[in-house]
Amino acid sequence: MGGAEAPEGDVGGVLEERLRGLLCHNPAWLGQDAAPPWCADLSMNHEELLERTRQWAATGGGAQGASGSAAAPMRVAHNEEFGRHLVAARDMAAGEVVVVEPPLLLALRERSPPSCLTCFRRATAYTCPACGFFLCGPECGAAAHAEECEVLRRLGLGQPAPRPEEEARLAALPDEQRAQAREMLQQAAATAEQQRQLEVLRQYRLVAAVRTLLVMHRSPAVAAAVAALQGRVNPSSIRHANHQRRVVEVAVGQLGVASDPALVHRVCAVWDTNGFEVPLAWGNRVVGLFPVSSLLTHDCRGNTQQWFTAEGVMVVRAVTRVAAGDVFTTSYTDPQWATLLRQDHMRISKQFTCTCVRCRDPTELGTFLGSPCCPACRLPLLSTDPLDPKAPWRCSNHACTHTATAAQVAAVGAKIGAKLKGLKSNDAAGLTSLSRQLEETLPSTHHVLMQLHVSTLKTLVARDLREVSDEDLSTLLAISSLVMGVLRRLEQPLTRLSVRMGREEIRLAVESERRGLVTGQAARDRLQELQGVAEECKLVMGWDTRMPPFQCVYNEYRSALQRLATETQG
Repeated sequence: MGGAEAPEGDVGGVLEERLRGLLCHNPAWLGQDAAPPWCADLSMNHEELLERTRQWAATGGGAQGASGSAAAPMRVAHNEEFGRHLVAARDMAAGEVVVVEPPLLLALRERSPPSCLTCFRRATAYTCPACGFFLCGPECGAAAHAEECEVLRRLGLGQPAPRPEEEARLAALPDEQRAQAREMLQQAAATAEQQRQLEVLRQYRLVAAVRTLLVMHRSPAVAAAVAALQGRVNPSSIRHANHQRRVVEVAVGQLGVASDPALVHRVCAVWDTNGFEVPLAWGNRVVGLFPVSSLLTHDCRGNTQQWFTAEGVMVVRAVTRVAAGDVFTTSYTDPQWATLLRQDHMRISKQFTCTCVRCRDPTELGTFLGSPCCPACRLPLLSTDPLDPKAPWRCSNHACTHTATAAQVAAVGAKIGAKLKGLKSNDAAGLTSLSRQLEETLPSTHHVLMQLHVSTLKTLVARDLREVSDEDLSTLLAISSLVMGVLRRLEQPLTRLSVRMGREEIRLAVESERRGLVTGQAARDRLQELQGVAEECKLVMGWDTRMPPFQCVYNEYRSALQRLATETQG
């Protein structure tokens, strides 16, 4: 994503107008004197935040901004390095809401399971008779679906019409032959229905482009916003060839939803570059366009993180202090991935090379996340140029002369991947056993081991730690300490992964103290070290009800800390 390019026209003006239009969703932009008092509550749940904002807007609160008294905490800027991006207009505290932005458009992902085309809930029992796409039922979004249905029915995937002549032929057969023939016809119809539904799922790749083009036709504002977003069309890429065959030729030739192939390619590129994966309350994940939030510049250790409400509204929060003049950044890759994987993802999906501090550092901020062990001296191998996927690797021990090609390093990852097949994320014993095996060839902080450790800790979320043996508890404490040590280098403090792992770190420490495995001043010191983590978890986990519950953990932690304080004073 990382900003919007500057095509012909007033791109900056379009994006700034979009930014101004978000005032009704961001009353905090009115400033301390005019904003509702509840805007200062950083712990407010996102759903409550949206509900209070709706009530505020409904009573005319947004009119204050129309007179020019509102000022967003960011401005749209442009330079050669980042293109269009967002710069902080004032200091922002960690946890503060940067922007609340409803989606410009939402659509099913290419590999979505059978889902309603209008509300995105899982749907398998009903398909539209005309176009054949899955819906919750005939009443779900009937008006919203009508326009798309008129276009999509040209794919010829609608339900086949009844064939009365078949019944007439069956009626003429003897009873025994009629039963056999009817059974064969029913089997054939079931097979044809399965094939038809599979073809519907294959067309999900097409739906986002069709929906966008239809809305652009009837809304100049949406057309301008889409045109302002970054979307590089590379005719020599495999992605371009796939779009041409699967989307452009169908949209132009068969559906007639556009006459200009270049426009359809541009729309596809906009979705590729700017589409956010949006988790909805009912479990489905869709993809959405958020023009202002798309201007967040990518950084593998971003200073903001995006959250989504139950219905897909984005809430962007600062995850560390952001000073006036700083560029707002966020990460569009998994922080648990090594540089080779993150760079490959960015080149393919976003069509640029990240040059952030972490990507330039062969040690990945001292974590050695992507380094296999040197077979000669067991120390980590390091890339000679992390930004070049073909650069050779050398041992970090200057006295060792061992080198490896990038292909050899990648082969280590492929070999490990084979061992991971079939291993379930909730198999704590299997995860721990495999981790021990892999430590023979990988540093303890290698990204594969880290992901296994994170998966192990996630299995504890709903588990009663009193059921864990002393030996396993000691192992889990060591894993937690290792994971948190890496995350504190790679992640800002208020990110989802940091607080989820922090929650388990606190639970393990409290249980260790309860059993007397750590006692006295040592136990008190350890729990006191976790005070900041506890407050961060309490804050962040309160934002989204889909996060693991923390209040009970916090209460147990505070009780243990107070008890230890009383004992040591006595």
